[in-house]
Amino acid sequence: MSITHGQLYHVYTRGNNRQRIFFSPQHYFYFIRKMQIQLVPVADVLAWCLMPNHVHLLLQLKKNREPQEFSTHYRVLLSSYSRGINKERGWSGSLFQQNSKFKPLDGRKGYPYICFHYIHQNPLRAGLVQELTAWPYSSIQEYVGKRPFGIVQQQVAAELLGISGEVEQFLQESALVIPEQWKGVLQA
Repeated sequence: MSITHGQLYHVYTRGNNRQRIFFSPQHYFYFIRKMQIQLVPVADVLAWCLMPNHVHLLLQLKKNREPQEFSTHYRVLLSSYSRGINKERGWSGSLFQQNSKFKPLDGRKGYPYICFHYIHQNPLRAGLVQELTAWPYSSIQEYVGKRPFGIVQQQVAAELLGISGEVEQFLQESALVIPEQWKGVLQA
């Protein structure tokens, strides 16, 4: 994985063979705590969503950090979570597919903005919830003020993507339908 400064990335990591990686609410919160420790120091995270068998992130490398530093932190995030789950369940081996996807986002026709909303819509589109704010394992909780996880950089999201800090406007924007031409591009 190689990332560069000044570039937004859609990062997604799947469970091996698309199998579950989260088995209880405690597992989601354990991963969230790992993100606070490993990602926040090295990346500006604009959006994230933990799904039962994969993880979505929208982020950029912090200006004062090096790409190799990010790579190390991301690897530790995944491996330490895997070790914890393996220990609890008596398993061994990697919980995640070998290669996480790091897709650089260009500014064409609002692609980063659409990706931001796609990440938040994932649980709704998967039929896990009936409304956007009902999924507890997503940065939407931070944007609407329900859970201050301290992971997202809302000011950076406002600057780069024009994301509103006003809750009602944010929810209206988040409810937008992903244009048909982006659906295949955004799929994890």
